[in-house]
Formats: sequence, structure tokens, C-alpha cells
Amino acid sequence: MSALTPINHTRIYLFGLMVMAVALPTSNLLMSLAQIIIGTNWVLEGQYKEKIKRFIANKPALIFTSMFGLHLLGLLHTANWEYAAWDLRNKVPLFVLPFLITSSNPLSRKIVDKVFSVFSISILIATIICAGELTPINNWVRNMLDYPPTEIMDARNISHFISHIRFALMICLSFSWLMFQLLQTQLSLVRRIALIAISIWLVVFLFLMESVTGLTIVIVVGFSTLLYLSVQQESRIIRGISILLLALIPVLTYRYMANMVSDFYKVKEENVADLPKYTASGMLYFHDLDNQQLENGNYVWRYVCHLEIEPEWEKRSAIPFKGKDKAGQFVEYTLFRYMTSRGLHKDAEGLARMSDAEITAVENGIANVRFTEVSSIES
Repeated sequence: MSALTPINHTRIYLFGLMVMAVALPTSNLLMSLAQIIIGTNWVLEGQYKEKIKRFIANKPALIFTSMFGLHLLGLLHTANWEYAAWDLRNKVPLFVLPFLITSSNPLSRKIVDKVFSVFSISILIATIICAGELTPINNWVRNMLDYPPTEIMDARNISHFISHIRFALMICLSFSWLMFQLLQTQLSLVRRIALIAISIWLVVFLFLMESVTGLTIVIVVGFSTLLYLSVQQESRIIRGISILLLALIPVLTYRYMANMVSDFYKVKEENVADLPKYTASGMLYFHDLDNQQLENGNYVWRYVCHLEIEPEWEKRSAIPFKGKDKAGQFVEYTLFRYMTSRGLHKDAEGLARMSDAEITAVENGIANVRFTEVSSIES
């Protein structure tokens, strides 16, 4: 018999879930604390026989937790026990959390909504803080607290609480719950407007973070929601708007993709007879008219002068011109592709127009300026 009353166990369990809802997008430390609270409460509450029965009766939970069993079976074939132990330790929550939650007393719909509300508020606050990385605000705060400033080179790095992939998936989960809430008929106008505003912000943030995975999931969820509204909604106005948006989504997506492809592959044709024979320094150009390789519509193997570009490259980089970049590609070809994508001639003058940051980009294996200037969604 536990020293705590059942109602206190329920409240402790709910408190642990609330802490977890806050921690998921913001803090691994809080996440560990939440698991300790829920796990300790589960042990102290007792009633183990009833809990095991609940877990076994929950088929989805059994299937989900069986994934952990697959990892255990994988130990039979592992050759790296150190990595295997690390991997299993990180995947223990895949078994423990579903087991603790599904074996505990079922939560009412009202309680579940409260937990998801806290989770969505935590997501909202986390996205606002992370979006501040794209403005001077966060560095201003760091300066006030005597912390060094941070420079964001990759938009995905604005997710500094947790991995950007996990963060994007959590945003999608919150977005899905918001869409589900919007389908409820008993919502007040103010609450409905708030849910719509938060949903729009989450989509905007996924664009800011350049999360292709997140945006794809959001489009699928949004499309499914509109499809439901177009069939089930009694209001003709809402049904009409839903049908219109359903029609617009594929059309706008197609136009957007078509424009990107057109910009990337549109060839900038030149009169072969007018191609210059010499560089500004009087060195001979090489034009391979048979090679049709393109970068941003420009021919890669035209305007090439090895005699000029090789010594100039080795003045600015520790990686030899005939060596390999950090992605394992030959520097010569990465450099030529990058310069072509910028519309530069492959000579001393063209290389001089490249910044130190661009030299570093080539050393890292980036072969097209689009990968440094536009979002990863377009590139």
C-alpha cells in the first residue's frame, strides 16, 4: 500500500507530463527530470498487475515498443559494443515512455488537451526564441549577459535547443494538434483566430529554418484538414474556401517547382565565334564546346585557363589545386563548377572576385553558389 493517495499519484503523473511537454522542444535536462518524476511515481503507485494488463492490451504500444527489441536483437551482430551501448542508452525512452504512459491510468480527453496545449505553447516560445537568431536581438541579449555573440551560417542551426530535425517533427506534431482543434465546432471565435495565427507562424518558422521534411509533413496535414472540411463542413462558405485552397495547393506547388527548375537549367547561349581567345593577362583560354555540363545555365568547360587559376588558387588555399576537397571531390572540378555558377571566368581575374568565404565554401565541397545564397529548400 502506497503512502500517497491515488489522487496525489494522478497529480504527480500529470505534473510529470506537463514538465515533459515543456521540455521536449527546449531542454534535455528537463526531459530527464520529467522521466524520473513519471518513473518514480509509477513505481510508488504500485498496482503492477493492473498496469501490465493495460500495457499488454494496448496493441499499438506493443508494436511501438517492439522497435526497441529489434535494437536488442541487433546486438547479436554488432562488432562495436561501445557504440551499441551508447545507441541503446539513447533509445531506452522508446520503450520506457510508451510503457509508463500506456500502463498508467488512462487520461481524459480534457487532460490530454491540456498537455498538448502546454506542449504547443512551449513550441511557440521556442520558435520565437530561435527566430531571434536571425535578427540582432539574441546577440544583443548575449552581450547584456556577457556571453559571446553567435553567427548563424546555416538557417537550420537556429534550432539551438535540440536537433533541427527533431524540432521540425515536434512543430509538425503541434501543427497537427492545432488543425485537429480547429475542426472542433465548439471553439470560440477568439480561440479559433489564435489557433490559426499560431499555425501560420509555425509554417513560417519552418520556412525560416528551411526544413524540407517539416514543410512536407505540414502540407500533407494541411491538405488532409482541407479535404475533411470540404466534405464534412456544413457551412457553404467554409466548404467553398476549403475546396479553393485544395485546388490552389498543387497548382502553386507546381508553379514554384517549375520556376526553380527553369531558373536552374535555362541555358545562357553564346555565339561560339565570339568566345574570347585570351584572358585579360594574355593567356590562352580553353573552350570545350563538346562538353555540355551546366551550372546555373552557364557552361562549365568554357573560359578555362589552367595556367592562371592553379597558382592563384594555391596562393589562397592550403588544399592543392589537384587535391580533394573536404567532401572527397577533386578541388579543380568543385572550383570550376562554383565559379561557373557565379558566371565567373576560370582565370586569375575570376578567382580574384571570389571572397575568402567562397574559397572556404569550395574547400568544403560546395559546387554551386545557390547552396550558399538561397534556402536549402530551393537548392
